[in-house]
Amino acid sequence: MSEKIKAIPIADTGILTELEQEERTPLEAGMSLIIEKIAMRKSRKYGTYAVFDGETLDGEKMQYFTMSGVLTSQAEALLEKYAGDNDGNLSSPILACVVSKKSEGGRFYLTFN
Repeated sequence: MSEKIKAIPIADTGILTELEQEERTPLEAGMSLIIEKIAMRKSRKYGTYAVFDGETLDGEKMQYFTMSGVLTSQAEALLEKYAGDNDGNLSSPILACVVSKKSEGGRFYLTFN
């Protein structure tokens, strides 16, 4: 590289995203949770997915994620309606149960109930 060109380190560009440091549990059929915070994440491999912070019904703090298209769409709708701030904290906690349903085409999908 020429001495006349000043290269900017990639870390100084501000385009790098922080990697998820916390362990997250995948949402599965039969789970019940109280959702307190939602964030949408992007993955080159999987597209957009949702991450949730909340509690179990026993009051244990948990962190969840889903790549389900239906649950991700529902998470976006919850954010639009109940976002309390720009960090994804909800204005009111949401009690949700994850259920598995069968589409008319015979495929199973997850949804909140």
